[in-house]
Amino acid sequence: MVSDEQRDIDDETRDLMAALLEGVPREREDRHDEQQGRWLLAELLDYHRREQRVVWWSFFDLCGMDHEQLLDEPEAITGLEPVGEPEVVSNQGATAQWFSFPAQDFRLGPGDVTDPATKDGAGEVLEIDAAARRLRLKRTRKLHDAPLPKAIFPFTIYRDHEHRRALRDLARAVLEHGLDGPGPLRAARRLVLGGPARVAGVASGEPLYTGELSDAAMQDVARRLDESQLIIQGPPGSGKTYGGARMIVDLLDRGQRVGITSNSHRAICKLLSEVDEASHHAGVNVRAIKKSSAPEDDYHSTLQADAFENTYDNGAAMNPQLNLIAGTSWLFVRADWQEQPLDYLFVDEAGQVAIANAAAVAGAARNVSCSETPSSSRRYHRPPIPTALATACCSTCLASAAPCGERTACSSSTRIAWPRTSVSSFRTWRTTAASGRPPGRSCAASIPPGSAEAACGSSRSSTMATARARPRRRDGSPTRSTAC
Repeated sequence: MVSDEQRDIDDETRDLMAALLEGVPREREDRHDEQQGRWLLAELLDYHRREQRVVWWSFFDLCGMDHEQLLDEPEAITGLEPVGEPEVVSNQGATAQWFSFPAQDFRLGPGDVTDPATKDGAGEVLEIDAAARRLRLKRTRKLHDAPLPKAIFPFTIYRDHEHRRALRDLARAVLEHGLDGPGPLRAARRLVLGGPARVAGVASGEPLYTGELSDAAMQDVARRLDESQLIIQGPPGSGKTYGGARMIVDLLDRGQRVGITSNSHRAICKLLSEVDEASHHAGVNVRAIKKSSAPEDDYHSTLQADAFENTYDNGAAMNPQLNLIAGTSWLFVRADWQEQPLDYLFVDEAGQVAIANAAAVAGAARNVSCSETPSSSRRYHRPPIPTALATACCSTCLASAAPCGERTACSSSTRIAWPRTSVSSFRTWRTTAASGRPPGRSCAASIPPGSAEAACGSSRSSTMATARARPRRRDGSPTRSTAC
Protein backbone atom coordinates (compact mmCIF):
# COMPACT_ATOMS: atom_id res chain seq x y z
CA MET A 1 0.00 0.00 0.00
CA VAL A 2 1.43 3.35 -1.09
CA SER A 3 1.21 6.03 1.60
CA ASP A 4 -0.36 9.41 0.93
CA GLU A 5 3.05 11.02 1.44
CA GLN A 6 4.67 8.77 -1.16
CA ARG A 7 1.80 9.38 -3.55
CA ASP A 8 2.34 13.14 -3.23
CA ILE A 9 6.07 12.69 -3.87
CA ASP A 10 5.35 10.58 -6.96
CA ASP A 11 2.95 13.22 -8.27
CA GLU A 12 5.50 15.97 -7.69
CA THR A 13 8.20 13.95 -9.43
CA ARG A 14 6.01 13.43 -12.49
CA ASP A 15 5.17 17.14 -12.58
CA LEU A 16 8.86 18.07 -12.39
CA MET A 17 9.76 15.61 -15.13
CA ALA A 18 7.03 17.01 -17.38
CA ALA A 19 8.16 20.59 -16.75
CA LEU A 20 11.81 19.74 -17.48
CA LEU A 21 10.90 17.95 -20.72
CA GLU A 22 8.59 20.68 -21.99
CA GLY A 23 9.88 21.76 -25.41
CA VAL A 24 12.75 19.23 -25.37
CA PRO A 25 13.01 17.32 -28.68
CA ARG A 26 12.59 13.56 -28.51
CA GLU A 27 15.75 12.76 -30.49
CA ARG A 28 19.20 13.49 -29.03
CA GLU A 29 20.56 15.00 -32.24
CA ASP A 30 17.81 17.62 -32.16
CA ARG A 31 18.67 18.87 -28.66
CA HIS A 32 21.11 21.62 -27.77
CA ASP A 33 23.17 21.40 -24.56
CA GLU A 34 20.59 23.04 -22.30
CA GLN A 35 17.85 20.74 -23.56
CA GLN A 36 20.07 17.68 -23.17
CA GLY A 37 20.81 18.66 -19.59
CA ARG A 38 17.09 19.06 -18.84
CA TRP A 39 16.38 15.67 -20.42
CA LEU A 40 19.11 14.04 -18.35
CA LEU A 41 17.88 15.54 -15.08
CA ALA A 42 14.29 14.54 -15.85
CA GLU A 43 15.40 10.95 -16.29
CA LEU A 44 17.55 11.04 -13.15
CA LEU A 45 14.57 12.00 -11.00
CA ASP A 46 13.29 8.42 -11.22
CA TYR A 47 16.71 6.74 -11.20
CA HIS A 48 16.64 5.39 -7.65
CA ARG A 49 13.17 3.93 -7.99
CA ARG A 50 14.23 2.10 -11.15
CA GLU A 51 17.25 0.75 -9.32
CA GLN A 52 15.06 -0.53 -6.49
CA ARG A 53 12.84 -2.35 -8.95
CA VAL A 54 15.80 -4.39 -10.14
CA VAL A 55 16.63 -5.42 -6.58
CA TRP A 56 13.02 -6.40 -5.88
CA TRP A 57 12.82 -8.40 -9.11
CA SER A 58 15.88 -10.35 -8.02
CA PHE A 59 14.42 -10.79 -4.51
CA PHE A 60 11.16 -12.39 -5.70
CA ASP A 61 12.99 -14.42 -8.32
CA LEU A 62 15.22 -15.99 -5.67
CA CYS A 63 12.32 -16.52 -3.27
CA GLY A 64 10.49 -18.50 -5.94
CA MET A 65 13.33 -20.98 -6.57
CA ASP A 66 13.47 -24.50 -5.18
CA HIS A 67 16.57 -26.22 -3.78
CA GLU A 68 17.83 -27.49 -7.14
CA GLN A 69 17.44 -24.08 -8.77
CA LEU A 70 19.19 -22.34 -5.87
CA LEU A 71 22.12 -24.75 -6.23
CA ASP A 72 22.81 -23.18 -9.63
CA GLU A 73 22.24 -19.62 -8.39
CA PRO A 74 25.52 -17.94 -7.33
CA GLU A 75 23.64 -15.23 -5.42
CA ALA A 76 22.46 -17.76 -2.82
CA ILE A 77 23.73 -20.62 -0.66
CA THR A 78 21.31 -23.51 -0.18
CA GLY A 79 21.22 -26.87 1.56
CA LEU A 80 22.17 -25.42 4.96
CA GLU A 81 22.42 -27.87 7.85
CA PRO A 82 23.17 -26.77 11.45
CA VAL A 83 26.43 -27.98 12.95
CA GLY A 84 26.67 -28.15 16.74
CA GLU A 85 24.81 -25.90 19.10
CA PRO A 86 24.44 -22.10 18.92
CA GLU A 87 26.61 -19.98 21.23
CA VAL A 88 25.65 -16.65 22.78
CA VAL A 89 27.76 -13.84 21.29
CA SER A 90 26.21 -10.67 22.76
CA ASN A 91 24.67 -9.32 25.93
CA GLN A 92 21.38 -8.90 24.04
CA GLY A 93 21.09 -12.67 23.56
CA ALA A 94 22.23 -12.94 19.94
CA THR A 95 23.63 -16.35 19.03
CA ALA A 96 26.01 -17.62 16.36
CA GLN A 97 25.93 -21.09 14.87
CA TRP A 98 27.85 -22.95 12.17
CA PHE A 99 26.02 -24.40 9.15
CA SER A 100 27.34 -26.78 6.52
CA PHE A 101 26.26 -26.70 2.86
CA PRO A 102 26.81 -28.85 -0.25
CA ALA A 103 29.20 -27.99 -3.08
CA GLN A 104 27.87 -25.08 -5.16
CA ASP A 105 28.93 -21.91 -6.89
CA PHE A 106 28.38 -18.81 -4.77
CA ARG A 107 29.45 -15.20 -4.45
CA LEU A 108 27.83 -14.49 -1.11
CA GLY A 109 30.03 -12.89 1.53
CA PRO A 110 29.64 -11.73 5.15
CA GLY A 111 26.63 -9.55 5.84
CA ASP A 112 22.88 -9.58 6.39
CA VAL A 113 20.97 -12.33 4.60
CA THR A 114 17.37 -13.30 3.86
CA ASP A 115 15.61 -16.67 4.05
CA PRO A 116 13.77 -17.27 0.74
CA ALA A 117 11.26 -19.53 2.51
CA THR A 118 10.04 -16.80 4.84
CA LYS A 119 10.99 -13.79 2.69
CA ASP A 120 12.34 -12.28 5.90
CA GLY A 121 15.71 -11.66 7.49
CA ALA A 122 17.64 -14.80 8.49
CA GLY A 123 20.48 -13.12 10.39
CA GLU A 124 24.01 -12.04 9.59
CA VAL A 125 26.74 -14.18 8.04
CA LEU A 126 29.85 -13.58 10.15
CA GLU A 127 32.28 -15.74 8.19
CA ILE A 128 32.41 -18.33 5.42
CA ASP A 129 34.90 -21.20 5.14
CA ALA A 130 34.61 -22.01 1.44
CA ALA A 131 37.06 -24.91 1.55
CA ALA A 132 35.18 -26.63 4.41
CA ARG A 133 31.83 -25.55 2.91
CA ARG A 134 30.45 -24.05 6.08
CA LEU A 135 29.38 -20.63 7.33
CA ARG A 136 28.75 -18.99 10.69
CA LEU A 137 25.36 -17.30 11.04
CA LYS A 138 24.49 -14.79 13.74
CA ARG A 139 20.82 -14.53 14.76
CA THR A 140 19.29 -11.98 17.11
CA ARG A 141 16.96 -12.90 19.95
CA LYS A 142 13.83 -12.13 17.92
CA LEU A 143 14.84 -14.86 15.44
CA HIS A 144 15.22 -17.57 18.09
CA ASP A 145 11.64 -18.79 17.56
CA ALA A 146 11.91 -18.65 13.76
CA PRO A 147 12.83 -21.83 11.86
CA LEU A 148 16.48 -22.23 10.89
CA PRO A 149 17.03 -21.29 7.24
CA LYS A 150 17.66 -23.93 4.59
CA ALA A 151 18.90 -21.29 2.15
CA ILE A 152 20.06 -17.68 2.33
CA PHE A 153 20.86 -14.81 0.00
CA PRO A 154 21.91 -11.19 0.56
CA PHE A 155 19.21 -8.56 0.25
CA THR A 156 19.56 -4.91 1.17
CA ILE A 157 17.40 -1.94 0.26
CA TYR A 158 19.22 1.24 1.14
CA ARG A 159 17.25 4.30 2.15
CA ASP A 160 17.46 6.79 -0.69
CA HIS A 161 14.71 9.27 0.24
CA GLU A 162 17.22 12.08 0.74
CA HIS A 163 18.88 11.35 -2.60
CA ARG A 164 15.54 11.63 -4.33
CA ARG A 165 14.64 14.82 -2.47
CA ALA A 166 18.00 16.37 -3.40
CA LEU A 167 17.33 15.66 -7.08
CA ARG A 168 13.87 17.19 -6.83
CA ASP A 169 15.41 20.30 -5.23
CA LEU A 170 17.89 20.41 -8.12
CA ALA A 171 15.05 20.11 -10.65
CA ARG A 172 13.21 23.03 -9.05
CA ALA A 173 16.40 25.11 -9.15
CA VAL A 174 16.85 24.31 -12.86
CA LEU A 175 13.26 25.28 -13.65
CA GLU A 176 13.71 28.60 -11.85
CA HIS A 177 17.30 29.51 -12.78
CA GLY A 178 18.19 27.35 -15.76
CA LEU A 179 21.20 25.06 -15.88
CA ASP A 180 23.80 27.83 -15.95
CA GLY A 181 22.15 30.90 -14.47
CA PRO A 182 23.02 32.53 -11.13
CA GLY A 183 21.29 31.10 -8.12
CA PRO A 184 21.38 28.18 -5.70
CA LEU A 185 22.88 24.77 -6.54
CA ARG A 186 24.79 26.24 -9.45
CA ALA A 187 27.68 23.76 -9.35
CA ALA A 188 25.20 20.87 -9.34
CA ARG A 189 23.27 22.42 -12.23
CA ARG A 190 26.47 22.87 -14.21
CA LEU A 191 27.49 19.29 -13.48
CA VAL A 192 24.28 18.11 -15.14
CA LEU A 193 24.76 20.57 -18.00
CA GLY A 194 28.30 19.40 -18.65
CA GLY A 195 30.79 21.56 -20.48
CA PRO A 196 34.13 22.91 -19.30
CA ALA A 197 35.01 24.24 -15.87
CA ARG A 198 34.28 27.89 -15.14
CA VAL A 199 37.47 29.42 -13.75
CA ALA A 200 37.90 33.06 -12.71
CA GLY A 201 40.37 34.88 -14.92
CA VAL A 202 40.15 32.40 -17.79
CA ALA A 203 38.39 33.66 -20.89
CA SER A 204 36.17 31.53 -23.09
CA GLY A 205 38.23 29.11 -25.19
CA GLU A 206 41.46 29.71 -23.26
CA PRO A 207 43.46 26.85 -21.68
CA LEU A 208 42.99 26.37 -17.96
CA TYR A 209 46.74 26.02 -17.56
CA THR A 210 49.90 26.00 -19.68
CA GLY A 211 52.71 23.47 -19.67
CA GLU A 212 52.58 20.37 -17.48
CA LEU A 213 49.71 19.82 -15.06
CA SER A 214 51.78 20.24 -11.91
CA ASP A 215 50.46 20.25 -8.35
CA ALA A 216 50.76 24.04 -8.36
CA ALA A 217 48.72 24.31 -11.57
CA MET A 218 45.99 22.04 -10.18
CA GLN A 219 45.84 24.06 -6.97
CA ASP A 220 45.64 27.31 -8.90
CA VAL A 221 42.76 26.08 -11.06
CA ALA A 222 40.89 24.70 -8.05
CA ARG A 223 41.09 27.85 -5.97
CA ARG A 224 39.75 29.93 -8.90
CA LEU A 225 36.72 27.73 -9.64
CA ASP A 226 33.61 29.87 -10.04
CA GLU A 227 30.62 27.82 -8.82
CA SER A 228 31.64 25.07 -11.17
CA GLN A 229 32.49 21.44 -11.64
CA LEU A 230 36.07 20.30 -12.33
CA ILE A 231 36.80 16.88 -13.86
CA ILE A 232 40.26 15.39 -13.30
CA GLN A 233 41.12 12.22 -15.17
CA GLY A 234 44.16 9.96 -15.15
CA PRO A 235 45.14 6.29 -15.10
CA PRO A 236 46.16 4.50 -11.90
CA GLY A 237 49.41 5.81 -10.45
CA SER A 238 49.24 9.15 -12.27
CA GLY A 239 48.87 11.16 -9.06
CA LYS A 240 45.14 11.92 -8.87
CA THR A 241 44.91 11.13 -5.16
CA TYR A 242 48.29 12.69 -4.39
CA GLY A 243 47.47 15.87 -6.30
CA GLY A 244 43.90 15.98 -5.05
CA ALA A 245 45.05 15.79 -1.44
CA ARG A 246 47.38 18.72 -1.97
CA MET A 247 44.60 20.69 -3.64
CA ILE A 248 42.52 20.09 -0.53
CA VAL A 249 45.34 21.13 1.82
CA ASP A 250 45.91 24.31 -0.20
CA LEU A 251 42.20 25.16 0.07
CA LEU A 252 42.17 24.44 3.82
CA ASP A 253 45.15 26.72 4.21
CA ARG A 254 43.12 29.47 2.54
CA GLY A 255 40.24 29.10 4.98
CA GLN A 256 37.94 27.03 2.78
CA ARG A 257 35.62 24.30 4.08
CA VAL A 258 36.04 21.10 2.10
CA GLY A 259 34.10 17.84 1.83
CA ILE A 260 35.30 14.43 0.64
CA THR A 261 32.95 11.73 -0.63
CA SER A 262 33.04 8.52 -2.64
CA ASN A 263 31.11 5.28 -2.94
CA SER A 264 33.24 3.42 -0.41
CA HIS A 265 34.67 4.23 3.00
CA ARG A 266 37.93 2.66 1.81
CA ALA A 267 38.33 5.27 -0.92
CA ILE A 268 37.43 8.07 1.48
CA CYS A 269 39.97 6.88 4.07
CA LYS A 270 42.65 6.61 1.39
CA LEU A 271 42.21 10.24 0.40
CA LEU A 272 42.00 11.30 4.06
CA SER A 273 45.33 9.57 4.66
CA GLU A 274 46.94 11.59 1.87
CA VAL A 275 45.42 14.81 3.22
CA ASP A 276 46.62 13.88 6.70
CA GLU A 277 50.20 13.42 5.52
CA ALA A 278 50.23 16.49 3.26
CA SER A 279 48.74 18.81 5.90
CA HIS A 280 51.13 17.48 8.54
CA HIS A 281 54.18 18.23 6.39
CA ALA A 282 52.79 21.62 5.30
CA GLY A 283 51.83 22.66 8.83
CA VAL A 284 48.22 23.37 7.81
CA ASN A 285 45.59 23.30 10.55
CA VAL A 286 43.03 20.56 9.99
CA ARG A 287 39.80 20.06 11.96
CA ALA A 288 38.34 16.96 10.31
CA ILE A 289 35.52 14.55 10.94
CA LYS A 290 34.75 11.25 9.21
CA LYS A 291 31.13 10.06 9.16
CA SER A 292 31.17 6.26 9.44
CA SER A 293 28.55 3.53 9.50
CA ALA A 294 30.58 1.08 11.61
CA PRO A 295 33.87 1.06 13.54
CA GLU A 296 35.67 -0.61 10.64
CA ASP A 297 34.85 2.45 8.49
CA ASP A 298 36.64 4.87 10.86
CA TYR A 299 39.78 6.78 9.92
CA HIS A 300 42.52 6.86 12.55
CA SER A 301 45.42 9.25 12.07
CA THR A 302 48.89 8.30 13.22
CA LEU A 303 50.26 11.78 12.54
CA GLN A 304 47.55 14.11 13.88
CA ALA A 305 45.28 12.08 16.12
CA ASP A 306 43.71 15.20 17.64
CA ALA A 307 42.88 16.66 14.22
CA PHE A 308 40.76 13.76 12.95
CA GLU A 309 37.67 12.39 14.65
CA ASN A 310 34.97 9.90 13.70
CA THR A 311 31.22 10.03 14.21
CA TYR A 312 28.12 7.96 13.52
CA ASP A 313 25.88 11.02 13.72
CA ASN A 314 25.19 13.02 10.55
CA GLY A 315 24.40 16.09 12.62
CA ALA A 316 27.89 16.17 14.15
CA ALA A 317 29.36 16.79 10.72
CA MET A 318 27.43 20.07 10.43
CA ASN A 319 29.65 21.73 13.06
CA PRO A 320 30.83 25.00 11.42
CA GLN A 321 34.13 24.78 13.33
CA LEU A 322 35.16 21.83 11.15
CA ASN A 323 37.01 22.56 7.93
CA LEU A 324 37.19 19.02 6.49
CA ILE A 325 34.16 16.69 6.41
CA ALA A 326 34.23 13.20 4.90
CA GLY A 327 31.49 10.66 4.31
CA THR A 328 29.47 8.81 1.70
CA SER A 329 26.65 10.33 -0.30
CA TRP A 330 24.16 9.77 2.54
CA LEU A 331 25.92 12.51 4.47
CA PHE A 332 26.02 15.11 1.71
CA VAL A 333 22.48 14.76 0.33
CA ARG A 334 21.04 16.20 3.55
CA ALA A 335 19.07 19.41 3.03
CA ASP A 336 21.11 21.08 5.80
CA TRP A 337 24.02 21.55 3.38
CA GLN A 338 21.97 23.83 1.15
CA GLU A 339 21.67 26.27 4.06
CA GLN A 340 25.41 26.24 4.86
CA PRO A 341 27.12 24.79 1.78
CA LEU A 342 30.76 23.74 1.71
CA ASP A 343 33.16 25.69 -0.43
CA TYR A 344 34.38 22.56 -2.21
CA LEU A 345 33.31 18.93 -2.46
CA PHE A 346 35.78 16.36 -3.78
CA VAL A 347 34.25 13.21 -5.31
CA ASP A 348 36.93 10.53 -5.37
CA GLU A 349 36.73 7.54 -7.73
CA ALA A 350 33.93 9.44 -9.44
CA GLY A 351 33.93 7.06 -12.40
CA GLN A 352 32.20 4.57 -10.10
CA VAL A 353 29.59 7.04 -8.86
CA ALA A 354 26.22 7.16 -10.58
CA ILE A 355 25.53 10.58 -12.09
CA ALA A 356 22.26 10.68 -10.12
CA ASN A 357 24.22 10.48 -6.86
CA ALA A 358 26.90 12.89 -8.04
CA ALA A 359 24.24 15.44 -8.93
CA ALA A 360 22.50 14.87 -5.59
CA VAL A 361 25.63 15.46 -3.48
CA ALA A 362 26.82 18.38 -5.62
CA GLY A 363 24.18 20.55 -3.99
CA ALA A 364 26.22 20.45 -0.78
CA ALA A 365 28.99 22.68 -2.16
CA ARG A 366 29.68 25.77 -4.21
CA ASN A 367 32.29 23.91 -6.28
CA VAL A 368 32.67 20.22 -7.10
CA SER A 369 35.82 18.36 -8.16
CA CYS A 370 35.50 14.82 -9.58
CA SER A 371 38.51 12.58 -10.15
CA GLU A 372 38.39 9.28 -11.96
CA THR A 373 40.34 6.53 -13.67
CA PRO A 374 39.30 6.43 -17.36
CA SER A 375 38.47 2.72 -17.40
CA SER A 376 36.38 2.80 -14.21
CA SER A 377 33.57 4.84 -15.74
CA ARG A 378 32.70 2.17 -18.29
CA ARG A 379 32.09 -0.76 -15.93
CA TYR A 380 28.54 -1.93 -15.60
CA HIS A 381 26.79 -4.80 -13.88
CA ARG A 382 23.07 -4.84 -14.36
CA PRO A 383 21.23 -5.15 -17.72
CA PRO A 384 17.74 -3.68 -17.10
CA ILE A 385 18.78 -0.01 -16.73
CA PRO A 386 19.27 2.09 -19.91
CA THR A 387 22.85 3.08 -20.58
CA ALA A 388 22.07 6.79 -20.58
CA LEU A 389 20.85 6.62 -17.00
CA ALA A 390 23.37 4.06 -15.79
CA THR A 391 26.42 6.02 -16.80
CA ALA A 392 28.81 6.78 -13.99
CA CYS A 393 29.44 10.36 -12.97
CA CYS A 394 32.49 11.23 -15.06
CA SER A 395 31.26 9.21 -18.02
CA THR A 396 28.52 11.76 -18.42
CA CYS A 397 31.25 14.25 -19.15
CA LEU A 398 34.15 12.13 -20.37
CA ALA A 399 34.86 9.47 -22.94
CA SER A 400 37.54 7.15 -24.15
CA ALA A 401 38.56 7.39 -27.76
CA ALA A 402 38.30 3.68 -28.36
CA PRO A 403 36.60 0.54 -27.06
CA CYS A 404 37.66 -1.07 -23.78
CA GLY A 405 41.31 -2.05 -23.90
CA GLU A 406 42.28 0.68 -26.40
CA ARG A 407 42.29 3.73 -24.18
CA THR A 408 44.08 6.01 -26.60
CA ALA A 409 42.35 9.05 -25.14
CA CYS A 410 44.03 8.42 -21.79
CA SER A 411 47.42 9.91 -21.09
CA SER A 412 50.10 8.57 -18.77
CA SER A 413 49.60 11.44 -16.38
CA THR A 414 46.73 13.18 -14.67
CA ARG A 415 44.92 15.86 -16.63
CA ILE A 416 41.88 18.06 -16.40
CA ALA A 417 39.28 17.06 -18.95
CA TRP A 418 36.92 18.90 -21.25
CA PRO A 419 33.47 17.54 -20.40
CA ARG A 420 30.54 17.27 -22.76
CA THR A 421 26.87 16.85 -22.00
CA SER A 422 26.00 13.82 -24.11
CA VAL A 423 25.38 10.64 -22.17
CA SER A 424 25.71 8.26 -25.08
CA SER A 425 28.49 10.04 -26.94
CA PHE A 426 31.44 11.12 -24.86
CA ARG A 427 34.48 13.22 -25.63
CA THR A 428 37.72 13.96 -23.87
CA TRP A 429 39.90 16.93 -24.75
CA ARG A 430 43.01 18.72 -23.61
CA THR A 431 41.97 21.28 -21.03
CA THR A 432 40.16 24.35 -22.28
CA ALA A 433 37.71 26.65 -20.54
CA ALA A 434 34.17 27.82 -21.25
CA SER A 435 32.59 27.49 -24.66
CA GLY A 436 34.39 27.47 -27.95
CA ARG A 437 36.12 24.65 -29.78
CA PRO A 438 38.83 22.90 -27.75
CA PRO A 439 42.32 22.68 -29.25
CA GLY A 440 43.91 19.55 -30.64
CA ARG A 441 42.51 16.49 -32.37
CA SER A 442 39.14 15.31 -31.17
CA CYS A 443 38.85 11.94 -29.49
CA ALA A 444 35.28 10.77 -29.72
CA ALA A 445 33.41 7.52 -29.35
CA SER A 446 29.71 6.82 -29.24
CA ILE A 447 27.76 3.96 -27.74
CA PRO A 448 25.12 3.05 -30.33
CA PRO A 449 21.74 1.88 -29.06
CA GLY A 450 21.51 -1.88 -28.93
CA SER A 451 25.27 -2.37 -28.75
CA ALA A 452 26.92 -4.63 -26.22
CA GLU A 453 27.87 -1.70 -24.01
CA ALA A 454 24.40 -0.21 -24.24
CA ALA A 455 22.98 -3.51 -23.08
CA CYS A 456 25.26 -3.57 -20.07
CA GLY A 457 23.07 -1.09 -18.25
CA SER A 458 23.62 0.24 -14.76
CA SER A 459 26.81 1.49 -13.17
CA ARG A 460 28.23 -1.03 -10.76
CA SER A 461 28.23 1.69 -8.16
CA SER A 462 24.46 1.88 -7.89
CA THR A 463 23.22 2.86 -4.47
CA MET A 464 20.91 -0.13 -4.63
CA ALA A 465 23.67 -2.63 -5.34
CA THR A 466 24.81 -4.89 -2.57
CA ALA A 467 28.48 -5.74 -2.23
CA ARG A 468 29.25 -9.20 -3.54
CA ALA A 469 32.14 -11.49 -2.72
CA ARG A 470 33.99 -13.09 -5.59
CA PRO A 471 32.03 -16.03 -7.10
CA ARG A 472 33.18 -19.52 -6.19
CA ARG A 473 32.80 -22.91 -7.85
CA ARG A 474 31.12 -25.81 -6.14
CA ASP A 475 34.49 -27.04 -4.90
CA GLY A 476 35.01 -23.71 -3.13
CA SER A 477 37.67 -22.32 -5.49
CA PRO A 478 37.16 -18.78 -6.85
CA THR A 479 35.92 -18.27 -10.37
CA ARG A 480 37.16 -15.65 -12.79
CA SER A 481 34.95 -12.60 -12.80
CA THR A 482 33.74 -11.16 -16.06
CA ALA A 483 32.55 -7.69 -17.01
CA CYS A 484 31.08 -6.00 -20.00
